[in-house]
Amino acid sequence: MAPANPWFPNRPADRPPRARLFCIPFAGGAPTVFHGWQARFPADIEVCPLHFPGRGNRLREPSLRRMSSLIEQAAEAMAPLLNVPYAVLGHSLGALIGYELVVHLRQAGQAEPFLLIASGARGPHIPDPFPPLHHLPQDEFIRGMQERYGGIPEEILAEPDLVALLVPPLQADLELFETYRYTPGEPLGCPIATFGGRDDHRVGEDQYRSWQEVTTGPVNMTMFPGGHFFIQQQGPAVALATAQACERALAGA
Repeated sequence: MAPANPWFPNRPADRPPRARLFCIPFAGGAPTVFHGWQARFPADIEVCPLHFPGRGNRLREPSLRRMSSLIEQAAEAMAPLLNVPYAVLGHSLGALIGYELVVHLRQAGQAEPFLLIASGARGPHIPDPFPPLHHLPQDEFIRGMQERYGGIPEEILAEPDLVALLVPPLQADLELFETYRYTPGEPLGCPIATFGGRDDHRVGEDQYRSWQEVTTGPVNMTMFPGGHFFIQQQGPAVALATAQACERALAGA
């Protein structure tokens, strides 16, 4: 029996699907964000959340703090699963990771995805306008994160043991995000679907449209109720919209 792939530990062992969707959570997030998504998809499209080091069942592993290291390891883990058409979805930081994964895979000779879904994120070529937070002491880091993004429940912040467990991977992810530098190159050719929250004060419609600058394929935008973490607030609706976008893209591929 082949050893389990720690990036995809819970995959079914039956025959290959018609297509796969690789899902990448936001900074500090875990694959549980995508819990229940498979039920919203046709049975022959496999939903494959990526399990990053430093969280969940990989909590004892060190988090990856540089984009290049993360991309190289994730791409290697994905390679055996690219035997069918695939799509990539990422939210916030996950959208940048998704974009860089697609660029890396193309450079390695793999086909581009039939769809890239950039959720809750401006185009990768647009610098983040905010000063960095990742280097701050933990209390200042948490305060800065709450003021800028929100999303950390107060019941977690009230429990020191939970803070000690959950904040280090979040801080590592933010270091990865804040040290990321876009490298201009040949645009992608795949279609890009952008998802946004109507009440997200960090990313607006013009910034979602900016993804058109990194692909020659079509770009379309879908807005959901909620703020930056609408993917949690509107999980079933986002999952259904993702399934529908994948079906449309597959039909046009």
